[in-house]
Amino acid sequence: MKNNIRSKRIIGILLIALLIITTNVYAANDSFETTFTANKTQAKAEDTIVVTIGLSNIAIESGEKGIGGYTGSIKFDSSIFEYVSTSGTNKWETPFYENGLITATTKDGQVINNAQNVGTITFKVKKDAKVGETTIGLEKFSGTTGESDVDASNKSIKVTIVDDGNNTGNNNGNSNSSGNNSNSGNSSNNSSKPVNNSNGNNSQNTSTNKSDKLNIKKGVLPKAGNSNVVIFIAIGVCILLAIVLYVRFKKTDKKIND
Repeated sequence: MKNNIRSKRIIGILLIALLIITTNVYAANDSFETTFTANKTQAKAEDTIVVTIGLSNIAIESGEKGIGGYTGSIKFDSSIFEYVSTSGTNKWETPFYENGLITATTKDGQVINNAQNVGTITFKVKKDAKVGETTIGLEKFSGTTGESDVDASNKSIKVTIVDDGNNTGNNNGNSNSSGNNSNSGNSSNNSSKPVNNSNGNNSQNTSTNKSDKLNIKKGVLPKAGNSNVVIFIAIGVCILLAIVLYVRFKKTDKKIND
């Protein structure tokens, strides 16, 4: 009777371990891509530019098998652009935007697994913006499956600011085209609160508001190579664990009987 109970315990432990490892394999293989486009790539002072974010090539096997929310960081030169507004779509809520952080969920709380646009951001070119090429970037973008976060690669859009004849800025054709509006020397120290400084750069608050708005877990999922190899390793670990537990229980039984 005792042996039967112990055998059931071993089987239960193995099944749980195998389930956890298999779930991690699926999560590691989850992927999707973003699209990042603008309605124009050339603008003059006081023009507006509408940037559209979309999801494509969605291949999700973990959680709800789709993406139900996202968060990311918008990078731009604040001496050239100023944020105006955001908008959602028929399926997605209007994105929350603050200090470069953008985040939103689906309106019905359900995940999506087909390519579609998820939101737009409108910028205005400042009156004294410098003429030349600059960049608007989408970074640290991740979607939630309801169980884990899945990261997407960074994207950027190049925009050329042209002279309208009344531009009072620096007309030497040079601009900050790095596409990063955070203070590179202090970004790690100031990530928990926005910083406004005289050079027009904005510090991004990407950690605190992420969990507040979407309850999305922080971190990067491990990337798996060949999932079959990982599964075989998992099975081997489970078998080894079963043998160790069986030998241990046999020794315990022997001591009790002696």
